[in-house]
Amino acid sequence: MAAFTITTPTNTIQLDNGRRGAAAFTVANQTGRSLRATASVQPFEPASSEWFEIEGESERLLPLGASENYTVRITVPEGERPGGRSFRLDVASVEHPTEEWGQGPSVGFEGSFSPSSSVSSSGSSRG
Repeated sequence: MAAFTITTPTNTIQLDNGRRGAAAFTVANQTGRSLRATASVQPFEPASSEWFEIEGESERLLPLGASENYTVRITVPEGERPGGRSFRLDVASVEHPTEEWGQGPSVGFEGSFSPSSSVSSSGSSRG
């Protein structure tokens, strides 16, 4: 049995025009005891780890039988081509990371932005 059950309400995120999006995850402690666990984002190429941020602390106390909500913020930098990318949220106990861990489902994300700047800054005012 997995030490953590990781679920998400959706498997696909549509990025906004600013190349941003968010994914929600629920992590349930299945270890039978209270413990500290750390969450990490595992991107699949060509996505990069720099595009992701876990809101709040990535290391949290998970009480016996409790669930914790995590939000992963996605920001795709300028210059990246549009198209599908994906990642997952993984969680491992701080004390026994190779024995107590869980892998979340793959979540895809995409946007219809152009590979060049999506906001024009060529307009300037003259006085």
